[in-house]
Amino acid sequence: MAKYASLSASLRKELKESGLDFSLRTPEFRMKESAFGSGYPITGLEKFLGYYDSDRKVANFPSISVTTDFSQALCGVWISHKDRVILDGVEDSSYSARAGKALDIFRKTYGIEERLTFNIERRKRYRNAKGLGESAAVACAVSSALCNLFFAMPTSQFISRWARYVSGSGTRSAAGGISLWMSYPGIPESRNHAIRVRDDLGGMKIACFPTENPLKTEDAHGTAASSPFYDKWARLKFELMIRHIRGNFDPMFMIRRSQEDMLQMHALLTSMGTVVLDRRFTKIMELGRKYRDELFVTADTGPTPVIFYRDNDVLHEVEEITGSEALKGNVMNSPPVIPSDFVERTRIIMES
Repeated sequence: MAKYASLSASLRKELKESGLDFSLRTPEFRMKESAFGSGYPITGLEKFLGYYDSDRKVANFPSISVTTDFSQALCGVWISHKDRVILDGVEDSSYSARAGKALDIFRKTYGIEERLTFNIERRKRYRNAKGLGESAAVACAVSSALCNLFFAMPTSQFISRWARYVSGSGTRSAAGGISLWMSYPGIPESRNHAIRVRDDLGGMKIACFPTENPLKTEDAHGTAASSPFYDKWARLKFELMIRHIRGNFDPMFMIRRSQEDMLQMHALLTSMGTVVLDRRFTKIMELGRKYRDELFVTADTGPTPVIFYRDNDVLHEVEEITGSEALKGNVMNSPPVIPSDFVERTRIIMES
C-alpha cells in the first residue's frame, strides 16, 4: 500500500466532487528544428519539501504556490549532435546532467532519439538571492521549449508535467497564477502536474527582500524529511488541501497559511540543525500583529522574506524595520514574452 494511502483516497474523493480537472491531453506530434520557451518563478503558499520518488518527481503531498515576476528564465532549444546545456552563456555540466535525466524519460515516453542543445538565460531583477524560485522558472522555460520543439500547441498542463522532471517547483510555474501541484504517493503519472486555481491574491500585493544563502534546495529536501516531525507535517498537508478545495482557494486563507507553513517547515529544518530564518522575520510578524490582515511574511527554503501587504504605507514601515528596500512584484498568469535579442543570440549560437 502506498504511503499516506487513506489520506490520498480522501483527497481524490474531494477532487472528484470539486470538479477540478487534472486530465491531460497529449498534443499532436510535430517536430521542428528549434523552439523557444520561458517561465517565471514561484513562491510557496502551501510549502513542499520531501519526495516520495525523487527520480519520477512524485511528492509526498500536494502544494500551492504563487507565480511572481521577481525574475524570469528564457530557453531556446534545437536539434544537435549531442545533449548540452548553455546557462547564461556558459556550458554547464551540472545542468546537462540534470536535464539528461528528464530527457531520457521524455525520449522513452515518445520514442524520440534526437540530441538537443538548450540555451538558457536567467534575467533577475536583483543581484543574487536564495528562495525566490529561480529553478522553477528555469524548469518551466526548458519544458516549454522542449514541448514546443516536438508538439503542436502544448497546453500549460502538458508543459507542467514535463517541467517537474527538471524541478518539482517548475510544474507550478508552468500553470501560472495561483497553482496547485497535485502529487502524492500512488498518483497516476498522467495526473502528476499542476493546474491554476486562481488568477490573483484578492487585492493583496507582493514584495520581497532578496537575500543570499548557500543552502541548496536539494539538501533541504533530505534534511526536512529526516526530521522526526516530518510525518505529522505531511499528514497535516492533506487535511489542509481539502480545506483549500472546499474554500475555493480563498486568497486570505492561503496567505495566512503561507506564514504558518513557513514556521512549520523551518521548524523541521531547525530540528535537524539547519537554521535559515533571521530576526527580520520576527520583526515583520510583530508588525503584522499590529496590522492584522494587512501584512504577512513567508519564505521558502532560502532566507529571502516575501511579504503580502495591502497598503504601501505598511510596505514602507517594513522597509524601515528591516533596513532594506523592497522589490515589488506581481502575480503572473502567462509566461514571459520571448525578447527578440534573446532569439537573435540563440540563432548565433546555433549557427556557430
